[in-house]
Amino acid sequence: MGWRALDHPAPMSTLRRESPKDEAKVRLQIVGFAALFDQPDRALDMIKPGAFDRVIEQSIGARPPLLWEHDPGMVVGAVRNLEITSRGLLVDAVVDQPRACELIACRRAMGLSFGYRAMRVGQWMATTAFRGRTLLDVDLVEISVVEQPLQDMAQIMIVKRLAERAEG
Repeated sequence: MGWRALDHPAPMSTLRRESPKDEAKVRLQIVGFAALFDQPDRALDMIKPGAFDRVIEQSIGARPPLLWEHDPGMVVGAVRNLEITSRGLLVDAVVDQPRACELIACRRAMGLSFGYRAMRVGQWMATTAFRGRTLLDVDLVEISVVEQPLQDMAQIMIVKRLAERAEG
């Protein structure tokens, strides 16, 4: 999950805005799945259809923050829309942090993930030796752009450059 010096030309600290002149001129719209139903992740958690229903219904108009690698100190944009599909949780967001835009545009950070509190869980047998959790109901805390999502297919599928902001 952390940065690897060989993969990235700058350390994570470069994501922080250091002065007002660093405000983004370029913004990206990203669309992709932050969670896929019935697909175990590397931590052996499996999200079931319906796990997000309650929180989406109760939070009409409210959207979770868009973070970098689950770091609450690194807000990189805003979630515009969350949609529950038959496949999983589809996210439409705008990224306006310059370094994050650069890493997404050059495809170095194409994963999506979500932070949550498990409200109701079950178990499933991953193997005879390991049991995984089935997430049946979760509180959605945040959406993150990540380098390596726990679910391999939780990826940004669409990247679209939006109109530049005027400096001011």
